[in-house]
Formats: sequence, C-alpha cells, structure tokens
Amino acid sequence: MSHAQQAHWISCRGRGVGGLRHASIASAANSPLLVENGTALATGTTIEGVNVGVSKMTTSLGTIECTTGKLSVLQLVANTTGDMELVLFSVKYGGTGPLSAGAEEPACTTKALLGGETTVTMNTATNGLPWCLRSVSTMATDEFQIRGNSCSSASRPIRFALDVEGIGTCQYERSTAIPGTYTTSTTSSTLSISAVSFSAVSGNPFGCPSSLQLDSTFQLRTTGGGTTLGITS
Repeated sequence: MSHAQQAHWISCRGRGVGGLRHASIASAANSPLLVENGTALATGTTIEGVNVGVSKMTTSLGTIECTTGKLSVLQLVANTTGDMELVLFSVKYGGTGPLSAGAEEPACTTKALLGGETTVTMNTATNGLPWCLRSVSTMATDEFQIRGNSCSSASRPIRFALDVEGIGTCQYERSTAIPGTYTTSTTSSTLSISAVSFSAVSGNPFGCPSSLQLDSTFQLRTTGGGTTLGITS
C-alpha cells in the first residue's frame, strides 16, 4: 500500500462510513420538554413543586434539615424541545419546629453547634424572588439552572435568610446560577441540587457561618397536589 493509500485509509476510518464520524463520538444534546403523561404543557400554565426527602443546608457549625419544601407558584413561560423556562414566584422551606410570628413555614431542625431551630426565608428584600428555573439546549445533558430574576429579565444574584435561634438573621447569597440535574421520564421526573455553595452576606451577626451548601430534590406537579410531571429529553 502506498503512502497516499495509507493516508486515505486512515482518514476514512476516522470519519466512519460515508465520511461521517460515528454517533457515539458526538455528545448528546440537552433537549428538555416538560410533559404531563407524555403531552407537552402549554406555556402560561401554573404548577408547583414539592420536596423529595429532606433538604439540607450544611455549614461548618452544623446542618439545617428541612423536612418540607414547596415551590408553590411556578409559571411556565417557555416549553419547546430544548427550551424549558419557569418563573418561581414562591419558594418555601420548613420543618417540624415552631412557627414563628410572621413566618410562612415552621422552623427547620438545626443539628450540632449552629444553634436552635432555624426559620428559612427565601424571599428577602434584596435579591429575593422571583427566580428563573431553566433548561436549554446549550446546557449539559439533563442539566437545569436557577438564577435570580424572572426569565425575561437580566440575571442577578440569589439571596435567602436563616433566622437562627440564639444567633440572629444570617443571610447568604450566590452570584452565579444554581446548577442542578433532572431525571427524564414521561410521567415523573425529579430535579436535584447537590452541594451548591452560598456565601455569607457582609454584616451578618457574629456566629453566622461564613458559607453553606444546599442539597435539595423536588418534583413538579399540577397545582393543588395533582398529576406529577415529567421531563423528556
């Protein structure tokens, strides 16, 4: 075989049959679509999300465990294959502790050295709700992100507050989007956030940890505790 024939054979082998690379070499695309029993939901639909298991906020001084969580108002603003966007207007975390005056949910349980019961407030005066939950074709396969502000507005940080018994109000913020992953299904998908870091806001009381990590998994369903929803890809 001549040098020219060898070069031609190597080139064709690299491209595969017909001069195209094998499909296994190419990375899979992210192509989410929010569905109810396999049928795409219409934009404008309002849905809700509920936690799966226990949500945790881990700090250097202990862990805050919230047994309940609810994304009580999500409006679907885009839903075509490869472009899923929802605006979060209400996000709540609660637990089995007492219900403080003015709080939306009972306090979460605080473990170890951090202090007593902790009330979580997701809608702070600065960089509070709404937030945008989105998954688009430019993201990694089965990835979603949550960022501050509505989906049609410029991105901004996300901030929330922890009212810790014995310490005071500790505020935490993340300047970049919260990353997460979803499972694919035609009827019941879960969306998970794992060990996502938030930094303490300047001016927090003495005793507030300097950072925390959030772990939370939730599932979307029709409003009022209705049908669970899936995300196909």
